Amino acid sequence: MTNSLEELLTLAEKEFYQLTEADKKLFPAVFEGKEADFSADADALTLNVDRIIWLCTNLKAREFLSYRGLEIVGAKVKGELNLSFVTLEIPLKFINCTFSKAISLQQAKLRSLSLKGSKVLSINADEIQVEGSVFLSDGFQAMGEVRLARSSIGGNLYCSKGKFFNYKDLNYQGNKRILEDCALFANSANIKASVFLDDEFEARGAVLLVGASIGGNLHCSKGKFYSGGEIALCADNANITASVFLDDEFKAKGEVRLRGASIGGELGCSGGKFYNKGRIALSADSANIKASVRLNNGFEARGAVHLAGSAIGGELNCSGGRFFNQKEDAVSIALSIDGANIEGDVYFTEDFTAEGLVSLVSARIDDTLFLQEINNWSIRFGQIYFFRWTIKSNSYSLMKYVSSKMRCSLKNFQQMKLDLRFARVGTLADKANSWPDKDGLYLNGFTYNAISETSPIDSKRRLEWLRLQPTKEFTLQPYEQLAAVLKASGHEAAAIEVLIGKEQDRLEYGSLNIFSYLWNRFLGVTIAHGYRPQYALVFSFGFVIFGTVVFNYGYTNKLISPSSNVGPFDSSESEVSEDYPVFNPLLYSIDVFLPIVDLHQESHWLPNSKPGSDKNFLFLKIPSGQIIRRYFWLHIVLGWILTSLSVAGFTGLVRSQNK
Repeated sequence: MTNSLEELLTLAEKEFYQLTEADKKLFPAVFEGKEADFSADADALTLNVDRIIWLCTNLKAREFLSYRGLEIVGAKVKGELNLSFVTLEIPLKFINCTFSKAISLQQAKLRSLSLKGSKVLSINADEIQVEGSVFLSDGFQAMGEVRLARSSIGGNLYCSKGKFFNYKDLNYQGNKRILEDCALFANSANIKASVFLDDEFEARGAVLLVGASIGGNLHCSKGKFYSGGEIALCADNANITASVFLDDEFKAKGEVRLRGASIGGELGCSGGKFYNKGRIALSADSANIKASVRLNNGFEARGAVHLAGSAIGGELNCSGGRFFNQKEDAVSIALSIDGANIEGDVYFTEDFTAEGLVSLVSARIDDTLFLQEINNWSIRFGQIYFFRWTIKSNSYSLMKYVSSKMRCSLKNFQQMKLDLRFARVGTLADKANSWPDKDGLYLNGFTYNAISETSPIDSKRRLEWLRLQPTKEFTLQPYEQLAAVLKASGHEAAAIEVLIGKEQDRLEYGSLNIFSYLWNRFLGVTIAHGYRPQYALVFSFGFVIFGTVVFNYGYTNKLISPSSNVGPFDSSESEVSEDYPVFNPLLYSIDVFLPIVDLHQESHWLPNSKPGSDKNFLFLKIPSGQIIRRYFWLHIVLGWILTSLSVAGFTGLVRSQNK
């Protein structure tokens, strides 16, 4: 039996007793499978919501709905549209309609849902199941919360050019509006295709996609997210199969969060504006991003940007990005990549600006880090791990060696604080004119395997580099690391100079006790802290020559006698056997100076300092006999000391004790 329009109208009259002018426009359009267009009569006609509910829930009435579904255009709908738990095998379309009260679609099952251009108070569609797409776009406006929690959408969620405002009117404050918590609540939603919150999309209130599953992209390009609270957009732990776009004039006031999110494509924030002054502006901590992260080309954050612990499968590009989170009373984080694992390149170039600390503590970068044309306050690379690349530039720009023709520069680098503590790199390539000012460099724990041929390699310049570190944080490791690299590359003399410089700086800044200070000062003068033991030989030679002069003077003036006849000695009156060793001042000086060695001089000749033999020594009015005897003792002591120092220096004993 074929249904007729009369039958539909008869059923409607039985249900509603009397049909209005709006009903007479609605039911014929439904029967004919056409849209019910109220646009021309919107001011005059009001459609009661119970007609829509009846068409969707009455079994007999539903038989009159065509496969095209229920489509109403430009209507003023009076009453609450409650289709919760309803199952419809047809699309629902409300285009440019105005609903006087809330819409409830909890656990409803629909073919598709469109509210393009419509104005609603609020929507509760928790756990709704839609086979196709949902359209809350093209001028859609919500003046309360829109809920899609745990919903299942088989197509796209379109909110492009939609306005989601969660206002509350406070009568005792006049008509002033204040923001409530959520504008769009879609936690744990399962959207098979993409989500579009873009192209002049605007939310005043938080947009929540926590734990959501999105089979395509999350598009927020040119979207505006304004929150009266802390969160503007939150997709923590979301699973996004493709990419996330927060770019191209995207603007957020409040925190944008993607903590723990899994993103199968890239995170694109080029040209995006993220404002949450004094707090976190963008957080993607522990996110897993398969492709690249782009915070470049006009990206701006006023508030901290956190990528700590994230895994990035492509590059991290911050070229031209602007990161502001500087506080007057303390240095705060502008960009944190602590613990991140980045498989591609990292770019801080093209007037990259960071007012606040850029921190890469414990980060791992598998490729190249570029630092070029930077305007910033401080960079910290504590415990950063770099693999298969080199540090290269006019300022610790890090790039592959094959890219050595690039010219890198750092603006206002003297104002920087460069923290490379516990960083690990392959090759260090830098230029002296890009080094920061005194107290602006931190190198403790920084390790590298080589220094580029284009970088300063001489010990003087490298010691200047090391001495840019704060003296109050003096440590030995940076000196020993540099010396080891210089020695391995064949610059042994430069390596020794660096190690000597280490000991000199330790005397100056190492907080030694008085004994250690004096001992190390003595070692520095005599054998250059063990690194130049030949100095002791030079001193020894000098003392031997000086001793030769002194002892020759003593012998000539009868102040040195044969040990078998100690007394005033006159060679013309004294007799010694012909086989008695002849006195030789040079051999005597050597024999007295060197321990253990016996040249048969010291044992056969001794200074004679009896009063009867006293004479003035050179130009000094001192008994020369006493001078000879006392110098004899000093000569022995100096011989023991310098010989011991020579042995200790050549064997490396002093150097090992200084480590």
